[in-house]
Amino acid sequence: MTVSSTAASDVARAELALVLAGRALDPNGEQRPGGDPVLASELLARAMGVAATVLGVTRGGGVSEQVELIEEAVLARAAGSRERALQLAARVTSDDVADLGLAELREAELFTTKLVQIAKDRRRFDKGARRWRIAKLVVAALVLVVGAYGLHFMFRRQPTWKASSAYTGYHLAGEMPRETKYDTFFHTNEETNPWVEIDLGHERDVSRVIVTNRFDCCFDRAIGLIVQVRGDRGMYREVARRTTSFNKWPAVFPTEKARYIRLTLPNKGVLHLRNVEVP
Repeated sequence: MTVSSTAASDVARAELALVLAGRALDPNGEQRPGGDPVLASELLARAMGVAATVLGVTRGGGVSEQVELIEEAVLARAAGSRERALQLAARVTSDDVADLGLAELREAELFTTKLVQIAKDRRRFDKGARRWRIAKLVVAALVLVVGAYGLHFMFRRQPTWKASSAYTGYHLAGEMPRETKYDTFFHTNEETNPWVEIDLGHERDVSRVIVTNRFDCCFDRAIGLIVQVRGDRGMYREVARRTTSFNKWPAVFPTEKARYIRLTLPNKGVLHLRNVEVP
């Protein structure tokens, strides 16, 4: 299935609903301090329904019924399982949504964000699956050619990350994403000097760090971001600082021997980024 111009317009509406839902869930928002769970749930339900339509659900009914008709593989990708997806869909349509905490709706927001992104990139996912099958055949051929020495370099350890804290629904640590499909790969709590640390696996020359900000909302939270580096031993050294808003920031600095890259905010706040690349 490809995303038609009509479907692309639908996805744009779903993305707008997500942006507005994110603002409604922001406890520090100017419009309604403490957040607005009722408005957020209505916007999330709308985004879920649009995503379901783009993903091929043509039958009417409520949001929960639409989500139930989405392919098993899509729901597993977005929520971990069909059962969890249905629980989150039911959560945003609950009669008691006004009594829900923002943290409970944040889990539904994360599921909805992934669902909309899958709808948007459906054609790319299909092409990606074909490329992955071809890539496996290529790797098998290369194994026969390069032998054990080549395998050592082909399958070396992927850089990892860990954060100072993890907001509800997010992990505290993991492997760096090889291909970023969603708007955040980590999300800290609100705290003093939140940070994320990248472990490159070994010490090497580093002169550039490419930081991609969250796309869907709240990108001003990254203003003031500091890039620090350190080797296998020693203390962190600041090498770059961003004092204005950005979508993608290529932080360039004199070459340093580094194994660890730390991105931190020098104040109280929330840190979340779409991707960090160390060429």
